[in-house]
Amino acid sequence: MKKFYFHDLIKYFILLCIFLTGYFIFTNVTKKSVDDTVVTKYPVKLSNSIAKIEYSDSMDAFYRIKNDFVFQSYKDKNQKKLLFETKSDNYFDYNAQKKMEKDFGLEQIIKINVVGNENKKLTRQPSYGVSINPEVKMLHVNGKKVDKVFDYEYKGNMFYIWYFKDLEINLENINTEDDWDNILVKFS
Repeated sequence: MKKFYFHDLIKYFILLCIFLTGYFIFTNVTKKSVDDTVVTKYPVKLSNSIAKIEYSDSMDAFYRIKNDFVFQSYKDKNQKKLLFETKSDNYFDYNAQKKMEKDFGLEQIIKINVVGNENKKLTRQPSYGVSINPEVKMLHVNGKKVDKVFDYEYKGNMFYIWYFKDLEINLENINTEDDWDNILVKFS
C-alpha cells in the first residue's frame, strides 16, 4: 500500500487550484433568457473580429475586446442563434501571458484551457486558447493535431490562437494528478 505524504497533499491542492482556475476563473459561460434564447454577455463589433470558421450547420467566431478573448459558437451562419460563449480575461495582455507561461508552463496552460472549455450542452466540444508561443502551431492533445492556429498581432506582439473543432476531455475522469498528467500535450 502506498503511503500518503504531506507533499502528496500539496500536489493535489495545486492540481485542484489549476483545475478551478481554468474551469471557473478563465471561462465565463452565457446565461439563457426566459424565452430560452441565448443572450450574449459580451457584445462584439466587427472591428473586434479575429476569425470565423463556418461549417455546414454551425459557426465558431473569435474576438478580442480590449485585452480579453471572446469565443462564440453559433447554431447558424447568420450568427442569430448563439449556443455558447466564453470570455477569457487578459489573454491579449502580453505580460500576463508571459507570466502565466513562466509560472505554469505552456503544457499546463493548454491543459487548463482544454479542461475549462468543456460544455455538455454542445454536440461537439470546441477547444481553444491563446498563447504567445509559436510552438502551439505544432500542438497535439491526446494524439489529435490542432485544427487551426491563427496568428494575431496586437500592440506590437504576436499571439497564437489555437483551436480544435471537437476535442472532448471528460472532466469526470480528471480526479487525480495522474489523470491530469494523462492529458497528453505535445509539440511536434
